[in-house]
Amino acid sequence: MQHLPAVLLFVVLPCVLLWLARNAARRTQRRAALLRRAAWLPLTVLCVHGLSFLLIHAVPGGPFDDERPLPAETRAGLEARFGLDRPMLVQWAAGVSGMARGDFGPSLAHRDYSVSEVVITALPPSLLLGALALAWTLLLGIPAGVWAACRRGKAADHAVNAAIALLLALPTFVLAGLLMIPLVFQWRLLPAAGLHEPAAVLLPSLCLGLPLAAQVARLVRSGMLEALRGEWVRTLRAAGLPERRVAAGALRLAMVSVVAFLGQAAAAVLTGSLVIEQLFAIPGLGAHFVESALNRDFTLALGVVILYTALAYVLNWTADLLLPVVDPRAEVS
Repeated sequence: MQHLPAVLLFVVLPCVLLWLARNAARRTQRRAALLRRAAWLPLTVLCVHGLSFLLIHAVPGGPFDDERPLPAETRAGLEARFGLDRPMLVQWAAGVSGMARGDFGPSLAHRDYSVSEVVITALPPSLLLGALALAWTLLLGIPAGVWAACRRGKAADHAVNAAIALLLALPTFVLAGLLMIPLVFQWRLLPAAGLHEPAAVLLPSLCLGLPLAAQVARLVRSGMLEALRGEWVRTLRAAGLPERRVAAGALRLAMVSVVAFLGQAAAAVLTGSLVIEQLFAIPGLGAHFVESALNRDFTLALGVVILYTALAYVLNWTADLLLPVVDPRAEVS
């Protein structure tokens, strides 16, 4: 009975969803695609858990390897307490069963807390940082791309292209340092680190969102320029439609590639937050993940990896669901 939730989640549920998708394919491809994506979510999580488990345990050292070696009796007691004295296959099966119940076990570094408690505490700052980074991505990237496309070949277009190239070339930590010098140390407009006030999240989210905004600007610019070369543009202009309406129609076509990019942007935000949270001392999932790697906290590292995997899968899925709304010709895959 201990492994029943894992069997139901990772075996029975995907089989049922795939069977429903096969039957739904006879009626509508959209419903079948949704069922297939839902079936692959637990299977993807299970595969990532297995690979991460093997990689983590293949790293030399353990969570109790301090500068001062522990007595053999103390080490044996700690390993027995956390189940590290059991065979690897038994540990993996216990981890999968706990994951199916939402329980990743106790943290090996924060020994008074479970992994779930650490993750729940660290998740809100990371979600806030990611949401604001995506907001910067769209609020800065779309207008910049439209501005450059409407002024192709002019100084504004060259300036936007130069800014795009610079933002894509700079590493995140270098960009953070360049922005901190004027905004934090010279003008003292924003705090340097932490989340003690609402304004503290603006600079790290901006550092995380600017490179993605550059990619969005490039997509919008190229998409609008391609759309403006279409036959329908000459027809609308010949009919006397204002240039602003023509640009709006071209922007809607360019947004197809932007929506398709949102899934990749969400994954980039998740991975980029590891560096940003360390630089700005934000107590989020990225900081805990780096800490768990340094402290060899196997259970916490696995919990954060699984959560990142599930979030990336769901966000990519959401972007795929939004794509037919922008472009009715697109099919959900």
